[in-house]
Amino acid sequence: MRKSRWVYFWKAVLYVGIFLAMQIIAAIPVGIWYGMKISMEIVQGGGASLTPADLIQDMMDGILPFVLIISDVLALIVVTLLLKREKPKRSLAAALSLNGFSPWLILPLIFVGVFMNLAVEGVFSYLPESWLQSYGESSSLLDSMSPLMIVSTVVMAPLTEELVFRAAVMTRLRRGFSWAAAILIQAAFFAVCHGQLLWMTYTFALGALMGVIWMQTKSTWATILVHFGFNGLSALLMMENVSEFFEAIPAPVLVGVGFGMTACCVAAVLLQGGTDNIRTPYAWEDPEPYVQRAPFPSQNYSPYAQPYAAPNAAPYGQPYMPGYGVQTPYGQAPGSLPGQNFPPAGQEPPREG
Repeated sequence: MRKSRWVYFWKAVLYVGIFLAMQIIAAIPVGIWYGMKISMEIVQGGGASLTPADLIQDMMDGILPFVLIISDVLALIVVTLLLKREKPKRSLAAALSLNGFSPWLILPLIFVGVFMNLAVEGVFSYLPESWLQSYGESSSLLDSMSPLMIVSTVVMAPLTEELVFRAAVMTRLRRGFSWAAAILIQAAFFAVCHGQLLWMTYTFALGALMGVIWMQTKSTWATILVHFGFNGLSALLMMENVSEFFEAIPAPVLVGVGFGMTACCVAAVLLQGGTDNIRTPYAWEDPEPYVQRAPFPSQNYSPYAQPYAAPNAAPYGQPYMPGYGVQTPYGQAPGSLPGQNFPPAGQEPPREG
């Protein structure tokens, strides 16, 4: 019996929950450790002049890179084990959808993320200052240029989030929903996990775009490259010289070049294998790919959805005729009585009466 689409929906929700739970699990011990460290400094007099707000900010700046990296590592381990457990006979790369693709797409995929980021920066220039205030406060937590924060943002975040939201969430949704619905739902999950309103807005668009690319390439490596390009430019914009360079570019130019080049790079990816790939799932994405289906009572299918017939069997797709010897997996001839074996090919069937 075909499973309800909501079974796959809640399986996708489970992976999103695992991703969020790993962040909480990582934050608790790291937060306790860093809190004890700050307390010792206060007791010794080194942090006596810090206000409560300064203490909280200092704690966030100190523990955030550790929390993000540890949570990403934990999420990678748990998600990988779960995906491998579902299909133990498949290779690890196949379980994580780490399939190869044309090397000519490497640069276009990275540039999709880079130019998408430029377009977002240009659009933000048109937003009211009041809208950007809370966004700036949230973004300030990621303004650190420490090596750990760069590793977390540019390396770990693309790797972990793509394995969770595309390799795990997307594949589950694709089994129960149409390709368009699966793309939109996983993009919504991806956006909600980023929390802040403006982050949610552009991460939904980015998630939908990466969903389309994943459906086209069937490769998590492809969306990792897009995510790497987007976050990589964000890390570069934290540098003062780079930030001043892009601030000098007029907003209409950023928007036009950003969206225009993004569209060109996405078109190059989609045209690589034809857009039909988006609507064509893998065989393993079918909820019941090995169910026996037969257009006629006489037509038997093997466990791998391929027609099986004994020698001298009736042509594929033709109804059963005496003398052809099409056999079922249970040794019964189509239409025969229980316990009555059909004779081998070339022998006359028994006459009744």
